[in-house]
Amino acid sequence: EREAPPGPLRRPYRLLGLGRESPPDGRTQGTMENIEKGIELFNQGRYWDAHAAWEKEWLSAGEPGEKEFIRGMIMAAGALHHFQKKEFPGTAKLLAKSIEALELFKEARTVINTDDFLRQLLAFEEKFTRCRECIAEGDFPSIIMKVLPRV
Repeated sequence: EREAPPGPLRRPYRLLGLGRESPPDGRTQGTMENIEKGIELFNQGRYWDAHAAWEKEWLSAGEPGEKEFIRGMIMAAGALHHFQKKEFPGTAKLLAKSIEALELFKEARTVINTDDFLRQLLAFEEKFTRCRECIAEGDFPSIIMKVLPRV
């Protein structure tokens, strides 16, 4: 299990809920709008579209922690997209990488319910490993947004 590095990784500006109005580099609204749109698409089972929405933010993310958090979400969407296409080696690889990336944030105050999302990803991974043909629509993970107080 990887340990979270010190410093910026523990403190991404918006996605981990620090509540600043805008990032230090002057970027504005796009981040949360694309993240929220990606979550909506993810929860609709449109994993490729969710991946695309989040990738825009990942490419421009300024802080390492923000980038890693988005990367974990992108890999989860990618894993489920691979599953839909019956590309099972890609599913397994991306699920493991997504879980590893997001576990760094299970104690952090994030804009999503990270613990719940990780629990769902782990349950999906276990079922996938045990009997991928047994996976039903209700077994797919979903993401719950949290309302965070301003700091």
